[in-house]
Amino acid sequence: MEKHIVYIDILRVIAIVLVILFHFLYNVYLDNSLRYIGFAGISLFFIISGFLLAKKYPRLINFSLRWFVKRYVKIAVFYLLSMLAIAFLFWKQTYPGDLLANILVHLTFLDPFFPQFAYSLISPAWFLVPLICLYLVFPYLNRFIKKDARLLVVPFIAMAAVRIYSGALTSYSPLFFIGEFCFGIAFAYDKKNVAVLASLITVLVNPIMFLPFAAFYVFSFFDFKALGRTRITSIIAANIIVPFLLHEAFFNIIFRKWTIYNTSIFVGLAIFLMTAIIIVYLSQKATNYILSRSFMKLNKVN
Repeated sequence: MEKHIVYIDILRVIAIVLVILFHFLYNVYLDNSLRYIGFAGISLFFIISGFLLAKKYPRLINFSLRWFVKRYVKIAVFYLLSMLAIAFLFWKQTYPGDLLANILVHLTFLDPFFPQFAYSLISPAWFLVPLICLYLVFPYLNRFIKKDARLLVVPFIAMAAVRIYSGALTSYSPLFFIGEFCFGIAFAYDKKNVAVLASLITVLVNPIMFLPFAAFYVFSFFDFKALGRTRITSIIAANIIVPFLLHEAFFNIIFRKWTIYNTSIFVGLAIFLMTAIIIVYLSQKATNYILSRSFMKLNKVN
């Protein structure tokens, strides 16, 4: 698995760089055509998510509350602390209406049902809504793909239909990214399976949408054994949610869209950097504590 781990780490870094690059360039040029850069990064994230889950849980074909709680907590704890920190530092610059309502909607990933809170506090976190939905159905998708990899064409047709109908590059709907997620699952079992050619269906929507699949496929054949796991790529890959959820605030400080109590850009960046470090530390401690306690309770129930 060392070869796989290395190329997945590298692709994770590339994915987050694409997302961050898009948000930076968009702040500079306000050009909607740049959204394809961010889309490519998000597309890669969903492919990687499906791949890693299938690699780690190949026998998970029925819903497991214990498994889902673990996945949810790992995301929700850092997400909650990040929202609280951003709300405390930037206040009404970041959200409309009631703060508690904003946080509850985002933390339960019910954003599509409350459009008045859409993209508040941490706008890139919209990506977590379809991801959590796909986590919920992963065991069934895993069973579906394992039964016959040729069935991969079904989620790709559904994905293409949703994208053509919406005409957008982002969506809260899990169907919008179900093709990437299932591609990752199928690829985890056999990258030489011709079923992965189902990704060519994306060309019918937009040829650019095929690029993340092609990149993932090409990288899987590179020999990274000699390179090994570099410390920086492994650290970033293991903590990918940190730059994903916090980079927007850094850019908003730099471009003076948000200020921390009317401080200068330099002071604001310094304060937010220190806050980010504290959030990472506290989230790791809290996540470990919650998981240990929740698993103990789940074991008693079972």
